[in-house]
Amino acid sequence: MDDCWIGNSSWAPTPIVNFSGTAGPSRAEFYDCVFVEDAQAVGDAFFTGGTGNIEYMLFKNCDFINLESGTLNSSVYSGAAGADTPVLFKDCSGVNVTQLGSGLSMYKNNVFSGTAAGVRDIGLSIGSAAIISA
Repeated sequence: MDDCWIGNSSWAPTPIVNFSGTAGPSRAEFYDCVFVEDAQAVGDAFFTGGTGNIEYMLFKNCDFINLESGTLNSSVYSGAAGADTPVLFKDCSGVNVTQLGSGLSMYKNNVFSGTAAGVRDIGLSIGSAAIISA
């Protein structure tokens, strides 16, 4: 899907895209899309997947916006993503979300690299902390 606005502003429309019940593997690609939801719980997600239901997912230059500033999504993507089902977030941003994905084969660039505990995500906007000076 290219250049799409996906979602709605009603309460807890989770997930916006659900691949957990699809029959057989799928290859999903999203380019320049905006995903919007009003999360009512930290478990509300934009996407849900399942092991064996996707071959890969690619999000390129996408924005994930949670309208509920009081409730941060714990992850944009929920559900299983096994070692053979990579999910890549390339040049994506998240507003009012804790992270884009936490599965074993979730990848994101651009990030500041380091140890797993030290990876810093430059695409997340989660609060009013001061912007880092030059």
